Amino acid sequence: MNRILYFLSGALLFGSCSLSETTDMSINARPRLVVNYEYVDDLGKITTAQEMAWTDLFVFDPEDRFLLQRHFALADIKAEKGITLLEGVPEGRYRVVCFANVDKNEFSPLIPGLSTPDNLRLGFSSGETTVSSDPLLYHSDHYMVHRGDPIIRSARLDKLFYRLDIQVAGATKIRDFSVQFSGAPSGFDGMGNPLSDPVSFIPKLHSNMNGMLVGSLDIPKFENGSHVMMTLSSEGRVLSKMSFSDYLDENGERIDLSARDVVIPVSISVESSQVTVVVDDWEEGAVQLPILGV
Repeated sequence: MNRILYFLSGALLFGSCSLSETTDMSINARPRLVVNYEYVDDLGKITTAQEMAWTDLFVFDPEDRFLLQRHFALADIKAEKGITLLEGVPEGRYRVVCFANVDKNEFSPLIPGLSTPDNLRLGFSSGETTVSSDPLLYHSDHYMVHRGDPIIRSARLDKLFYRLDIQVAGATKIRDFSVQFSGAPSGFDGMGNPLSDPVSFIPKLHSNMNGMLVGSLDIPKFENGSHVMMTLSSEGRVLSKMSFSDYLDENGERIDLSARDVVIPVSISVESSQVTVVVDDWEEGAVQLPILGV
């Protein structure tokens, strides 16, 4: 009889503890932040799987001090439950900065408890020359974190690059022909603003079946008033050059740089005495440049 009573009392004690814990978890759950990142194209279609490979997230506490950095693969990002960034932290307003597809670029080091979003930098070294930047995606926002069942916060990423599709005719017989874009921003700060330090990009070109040189370049977005030059060279000798950024500024109605997906076709025709540049298949806006030294 005593053994039966002991068993029953133990069962009731265990049951009461479980009920208390369950009630506390459901009603007074620990503060947790869950975010779901996605990319939506100009047509309103979710294309996260096509645009994103991985993401790096930087979390700052309610005093805007660096708390932690997390790295997630595409499989984690696509999960319907979202990404859990914080759990069991003090209630408050936290900032989360997201950069996706970072590969060639490098982050500035941050010190937990000291660094702020202003200290966050992403990019290349000033004056560096490389073949392309990364197809960067970006988002930054504040989130209130409090007790209770977490709400999955949706965050739509933005692109921080223009894609240039380059096609060159008449250059296959020119030795060591290259197209250089100089004066582009070296990267971005934690607020998504382009850095003032300039870098250069010389995309790789290869011959296609039509006898043209073709290649592509992801170049960091730059603002109005930037000085991005396009230079055509052969064996290090400059053949011709033009201000690429001025061309885009002057033809803003034709080339919508505010679109979510900006792809700019650049067609170059090299002749004996001049170079013709057509941007975005706009023949009326073709620019004819002399070959320097001819």
